[in-house]
Amino acid sequence: MSSLVLTSIKPLIIASQFTGFILYKIDTKSWRAVVTFWNILEAIFAICMSGFVHYIFWYTYFTQTFDFHDSEVIRMNVPRLIYANIFSFSITKIMLFIKRQNTMKMLKLLNEIDEKFLDLNLKFNYEMQRQKLCLTLFGSLSLAVVMVTISSICYQIYNIGIHPMVAFMQFWAFVSSVMTIHHILVGLIGIRQ
Repeated sequence: MSSLVLTSIKPLIIASQFTGFILYKIDTKSWRAVVTFWNILEAIFAICMSGFVHYIFWYTYFTQTFDFHDSEVIRMNVPRLIYANIFSFSITKIMLFIKRQNTMKMLKLLNEIDEKFLDLNLKFNYEMQRQKLCLTLFGSLSLAVVMVTISSICYQIYNIGIHPMVAFMQFWAFVSSVMTIHHILVGLIGIRQ
């Protein structure tokens, strides 16, 4: 049986597969996480992107001074905070992959609850939820692109001593933040309902 819950979060699943947060296919017949050839390619892409982002950080951290603020504390700690953020996203992706069968158990439970509600003639508007999710994902990712573009332009206009590749690292961190926030929001909305 096709899960209505699953179709409502399909945009998040697709976006998560491209960014490396979900590196498996959801089999709704057995409610298992199945790793396919395409998922292996997605995993390779996610690993390469993470490696590239880590390379950018370490390359820029050791080859240039971050002169974007007069305070020595900010100059020393902002790069470390950025790296801690990126490192935590990498760990999150690994943990989500390791715990993928637990995610499947949760989705199966949500599907069973939804079937019980259907037996009681209670229906949720999953199409509206899917549309809202698409809209917020598109808006958030568009905002990330705009913010990174503006910051890159500011780096060039004001001649701030930051390497241009840092913009890519910022973009990847923004996208990862958007995906993490959407996962949390979808979970909270599901609990509320």
